[in-house]
Amino acid sequence: MYDRYVLLSFGIILTLFLTGCSGQPKPDGMPPLHPLTITVTQEGKPLAEASVSLHPIGGEHSWSSGGLTQSDGSLVIYTYGKYAGAPAGKFKVTVDCVTSDPPAPKNVTMEELDAHNKKHPAFRIVPLQYTEKGKTPLEIEVVKGANKITLDIPEKVKLSMGGPP
Repeated sequence: MYDRYVLLSFGIILTLFLTGCSGQPKPDGMPPLHPLTITVTQEGKPLAEASVSLHPIGGEHSWSSGGLTQSDGSLVIYTYGKYAGAPAGKFKVTVDCVTSDPPAPKNVTMEELDAHNKKHPAFRIVPLQYTEKGKTPLEIEVVKGANKITLDIPEKVKLSMGGPP
């Protein structure tokens, strides 16, 4: 009886290990993903709510990887928005961050958000070169195993997104 429970427990653990804890099978052809945490700073300070995307160099694959930074500038990279990690390889990194002054309030209705946006137009705070994969100077390499990378954008700008100044 005891052996049966040990065998059953081992089978459950093996199944979780092989399928992953999320239980979602990965798409056919998706390469192994490696944990990747990126911290983005601007002028040495954390850059919150920035959109980060990885673009493979050399066309090794076409799997979309990226995420949104938290208040401390960090983010965990996901591939296809639901699989933690990124494939091994070299990547160009694009970063974009749009805000307003003051920033839009959290947990408000769409009407309140629209009113805020009309009064306080949005602007980009990341230089354009960092937002375009063909121009960004940011490059990283993801290797097998855990990866922790810090990227700094050395200057801050205020580029209008249109509308009244």
